Amino acid sequence: MPFSAEQEEVYEREIKPAIEATGLAAVRIDQLVALGPLISTLWQYIQDARCIVADLSGKNANVFYELGLAHAIGKPTVILSQSVEDVPFDLQHMRIIRYDRTLSEPGVLQRRVTQAVKEIVKQGTESLATSAAGVRRRRRSKAKSKSPAELVRSAEEAYKAGRTAEAIDLIGKARDDYSALGDKNGIAATLLNLGSLYQQTGDYRNALNVLQQSLEILKELGDPRGEAAAYANLGNVFEAQADTERAEEFYQRALVISERLGDEASVALNLANLGTLMVQRGEYEKSEAYYARSLALSERLGNRLEIARMHSNLGTLRLYQRRIDEAEELFRRALQYYEELGMSADVSRTFHNLASVMREKGDLNAANSYLKRSLEIKQKLGDQAGSAATIANLGSVAASRGNLDEALSFYLDAVRINQQSGNYYGLAQTYFATSRVLQAAGQTEQAVEMLKRADEIARVSAPALHMKITELLHELRPASAAE
Repeated sequence: MPFSAEQEEVYEREIKPAIEATGLAAVRIDQLVALGPLISTLWQYIQDARCIVADLSGKNANVFYELGLAHAIGKPTVILSQSVEDVPFDLQHMRIIRYDRTLSEPGVLQRRVTQAVKEIVKQGTESLATSAAGVRRRRRSKAKSKSPAELVRSAEEAYKAGRTAEAIDLIGKARDDYSALGDKNGIAATLLNLGSLYQQTGDYRNALNVLQQSLEILKELGDPRGEAAAYANLGNVFEAQADTERAEEFYQRALVISERLGDEASVALNLANLGTLMVQRGEYEKSEAYYARSLALSERLGNRLEIARMHSNLGTLRLYQRRIDEAEELFRRALQYYEELGMSADVSRTFHNLASVMREKGDLNAANSYLKRSLEIKQKLGDQAGSAATIANLGSVAASRGNLDEALSFYLDAVRINQQSGNYYGLAQTYFATSRVLQAAGQTEQAVEMLKRADEIARVSAPALHMKITELLHELRPASAAE
């Protein structure tokens, strides 16, 4: 980290206690006892460290150099920064813990660093156990094993049939086999598939990890088409985590490469991604323009799946624009395509969208029915993030009916799933929804506590939601104090 009075306070108050809370010792570079040239001592400490915490605030050249050494030998790293602008673009696809330089929220940075380091320690332990188990499996069944290409085909069939966990396992085996063969193209392709599957199930930590590995290999191979796919997938993960700035940056990067290659299918996909991102930001005119270009390309190519997804995307846009009947028609068109194509995951999402339409129309029974059908499919698929969102919506329907105890039960289930999967944006939304139910039940102090938890997360990941939380906190705190 850069050394200054300000950074000294960050280290002593937040970073050092965070590391020590995991059972590891915090060793700072300026505190090393050099027995020879400093660079030799530094290099030895980097090699010996369990993991590296690097604060890129201020674009300090020494920090970049030391982080580069750590990355060169594959040392696990936790990257911090006060601003994403201080992070070089080639590192922005990695998990970055951003924090307020004033430390106005004591303990927030500490908790996030502790969690990140614990994950690294856990991953290291699990990878050793997995490697040993993998060696035993290969010894027992080497003669019976499928080729990597056959494993990938089996994974595609499993995913289409809704067996996502099986698909992840098969793709993982294919990646291991490609690694054993030294086939870097195969490794990169399977990592891309794994990243997409992890993202769809809400496992964002693993999604970012494997997509980062894939991107590095694709750059090394000089494969621009694959690089564009990796950027698009990384954009999907950041969008799911409500990091819209980085999502847009990666989508635009993918779009530029795809346009240069003349890859119209990829261009259409990235235009659709940007359109969805603009919907989240409330920039509906931009969204409409992106969607129109994407749909025209997909229709020209005769890509039925992408046409279906564009109908679904446009349905969401119409829902935000309060054009409810148009939204319903678009969702039903998309559903027909998805059912004909056998796309279980997309069918489940469309049921969820139709439930939103029914709620807007005041038909809570139909909304509840669509949500239950959506949840049944998502649970079969192992889609944690999607299941949590649907369970939370079942809670909202119960709250609309006045069944507050039932609503709280649904919300607590959604909180548990979001915590397990690391879906912080979903967690913040669920905390916020729970606070509204607690407020309606007259439990003001508990509602304030839930809002504080939501605020801690949304302050970084969801500015629009953070504004709503702040408004409700101002409304509830005087009442809480009066009680």
